[in-house]
Amino acid sequence: MAEAMLQPAALAIDTLQRLSKASGQLPKPDVRALERISEIGKLVLRHAAQELVSSAATGPMLNSKSADGTPISVVLRHRRQLPSGATVQRSGRECKEFLIKNQFLRAHLPGGCTTRVLLQDPVTLTHGKSADAIFQACGKDWRSLRQMGHGGCAIEHYCYDRLGIESHERLWRQWHSLHAPEFDALADGMPADMFRLTEFVLVTACAAHDAQNAFRWAVHGSIADKDLLRDTYVSIQSLRNSMDIIVRHVSEWVGLRLSFVADSADEVVDRRRQLWQMLDIDVETAEVLAETLQLEFRDGRMLVANSCSGRADLIDLVITALMSAWKFVRWSESRFLTVGRCSRTMVAALLLGIEDLVKFIVKDTHSSKYYINGFFRLKEAGKRFLAESAFVSRVIDGVLAEVLEDSRVAKNHDELWQTLSEDMLALVEIPDHVWSAVAEVAERSAEDLRAACIAGGHVSYHFFCRRVLEPAGELPWKLVRGDKAENLRELAAMPMPEEPVSQQVWKLLQLGFSSRQLESVLELMADAPWSTLPAEQQHGSLAVLRRWHPEYSTTTLSARALLVQLRRLLPTVSEDERQMARLSRQLDRALSKNPAKSGGRQEFLSELFKHLRSRSWSHSTRDVPADMRTKLFKHHAKSWARCSLLDQRHFELLARERASAAHGSLCEEVDEIRAQRALLLGRIEEAASHSRPILMSECTLLDRHLELFWELAQWGRLQASGSS
Repeated sequence: MAEAMLQPAALAIDTLQRLSKASGQLPKPDVRALERISEIGKLVLRHAAQELVSSAATGPMLNSKSADGTPISVVLRHRRQLPSGATVQRSGRECKEFLIKNQFLRAHLPGGCTTRVLLQDPVTLTHGKSADAIFQACGKDWRSLRQMGHGGCAIEHYCYDRLGIESHERLWRQWHSLHAPEFDALADGMPADMFRLTEFVLVTACAAHDAQNAFRWAVHGSIADKDLLRDTYVSIQSLRNSMDIIVRHVSEWVGLRLSFVADSADEVVDRRRQLWQMLDIDVETAEVLAETLQLEFRDGRMLVANSCSGRADLIDLVITALMSAWKFVRWSESRFLTVGRCSRTMVAALLLGIEDLVKFIVKDTHSSKYYINGFFRLKEAGKRFLAESAFVSRVIDGVLAEVLEDSRVAKNHDELWQTLSEDMLALVEIPDHVWSAVAEVAERSAEDLRAACIAGGHVSYHFFCRRVLEPAGELPWKLVRGDKAENLRELAAMPMPEEPVSQQVWKLLQLGFSSRQLESVLELMADAPWSTLPAEQQHGSLAVLRRWHPEYSTTTLSARALLVQLRRLLPTVSEDERQMARLSRQLDRALSKNPAKSGGRQEFLSELFKHLRSRSWSHSTRDVPADMRTKLFKHHAKSWARCSLLDQRHFELLARERASAAHGSLCEEVDEIRAQRALLLGRIEEAASHSRPILMSECTLLDRHLELFWELAQWGRLQASGSS
C-alpha cells in the first residue's frame, strides 16, 4: 500500500529529471509538452504556497520577490507567402532581454520555519528595461500575501539591482497603497486603518551587485578600458585552451631552465611562503614551493635549492608544484568572485615563469600556435591591472562570499562589517616583500603599487559601507538585531520616525497592537534576502540551455529553463543525513558482533588456518590439495575431538582472553560511534532551530506535491491526446 502511494511521486521525479537535464536531447513529443509541463509545475508550486498561507492563518508571513534581466540570443524565424502560394522561410538570431522573476514565501509555524517558492517563466522585455516596464512585467505574475488571502501581518519584500531602485520602491508602495482597500474583508474585525498598517513594503538593492560594483569602482580606470579587458581575457583564455601544449612542453622547459643555488635562510623561506599564500596557492603547494624546493624564477632561470639536487624525483616535483599553482579559471568582470581569484592565479603564474614557458613553446615549429599566441596580448597595462586586481579584490571578496552564502544582510550586519574591516586592515598590513615581488610582474615600483592598491581598497570599503552596511544599520533594519522587544520599546518611546515601515510599526505600538506579533514580524524581516542570487542562477540555466540547444525558440527555452529550476526542488539527501545513515550502519554492525561466542574450537580452527598461511607450509614439498581450506573447515571438529584435555583447555583460555580484549575494543568502538552520532544530531538540531537563508534548497517539494504533479501531468497528457 505504501509503495503504491509513493509510486506517483517517484514517477514525477523521474519525469522532471528527464525533462530538466540541460544537455539532454528530447524527442519532439516531449519538446511540444514542455510548455504544458512547466505550467503544471507552476500550478503545483502555487498550490504548495497556498497551503502555507492557510497554515499560517493570522500569523506573520514574509513574501520576498526578486527579479533581474539577462540578454540571451534566440532563434528568430520568418515566414512569408508569395502571390503564387510559395512559402519563403528565413531564420536568424536576435538578442532578447529575458526577465527572471521568483517569489519566496516564509512563515514560522509550530513545526518550524517553512519556505515555499513560486517560479515564473522568464519573459522577454519587449518595451525596454525601464522601471515601469519591469514593474508591469513583474506585476503580471507576482501575487501579494493579501491576494493569496492572508489576513495577518504581511511583509512584502522586493529586491532588484541598483538600476532604477528608487522608481521600483515608489511604484510598489503606490501599488500596495492603491489596492489596500480591496482586502479590508480579511481584517476579521480589526479596524481597517490598523489592518492596513500590518502590510509592510520593503525594497532593497542586491548586496552582491553592490559588492561587485565596489570592486569595479576601485579599478574604474582599468575596467572602463574595454580593449584592456578584452586583451586580458584573451591572454587568460589562451592558457586555458593551451593546457595540453603546456603539459607537453613543461618537462623539457624545466630541464633546460633548472639551476641550483645555495639554500635560503629561514626568514627568506617564510617570506616566500607568505607570498604564495597571499596569491591563493594552497598550503601544501606553497610549502613545496617555498621550503622544499625554494623555487624562484629569475632572469630566465628556475632557481632551486641545492639541497634538492640529489632527489631522483626533482623534475616531477617541480612540474607537480607548477601545475598545482597554475589553476587558470574562467574570467569575467560580471561574474562574482572571479576577477580577483583569476588575477592572483595569473600573478603567481607570471612569478613562476609562465611567460618564458609560452615563448619556449612558440619556438617549437611542431606545435599549434592557434591559441597560445593569444597570451602575448597581455601587455604592460594588463599586468598592472592583474597585480592591482589581485590585492584590491581581497577587500571585498570576503563580504561578497558571505553575502552569496547568506544574503540576510540586516541580520548579519555586524559580522559583515567586521569581515570588511579585517580585510581592509589585512591589505594595509601586507609586508613590503610581497609588494616588491608583485611589483616586478607589474613593471612598476613597489611604493606605487602599494599606494594604488590601498587607495582602491578604500574605495571598495567605503562604497560597500555606503551602499549596503549603512542602510542595513538604519531604520527599519536595525530593529531586527539584538533584543527585539527592547528595540520595540525604544521605538515606541521616540518621536514618530519618517521611514515608512518603522513609522507603521510605531503607529501600531501606539494603537496597542500585539508586541509579540511585531517581534515575529521583525524575525521574518531579518530573513529577507538582500540578493538576486536565485534569479542569477536561473540566468545560468538559460545560458546552459542556449549553449546546448541553440535551435530553441523563446517559448521552448523559457519553459525548459523553468523545469531546470524546478528540478532543484526535488527531494535530496543532505550530507548530514548521509553521514547519520553511515554512522547508524556502523553502529548496527558493531552491536551485532559477539566476541564471546568464539570458543576453544574456533581458536583451534584459527590456528590451523594460520599454519596453512605460514611459510613452512607454503614451501613444503608435499602436494597441497587445492581445496585444503574447505577440508580444514569440514573436518576440524574431528581433529578438535582428538586433542587432549590440556590442549583444549589451552585453547579455551586463549579464546576467553581474546574475547575479553575484543569486547573492550568493541565497547570503545560503540562509544565512539555513539558520541559521533550525538554530536552530529546536536548539530542537526541546532541548525533546525535557527532559520536558514531563503534558498531553493529550503523549498523542497513534498510527496503530496509530487503526487499532484503526476496526476495533473497524466490528466494533461490525456487531454492533449484527446484534442489532437
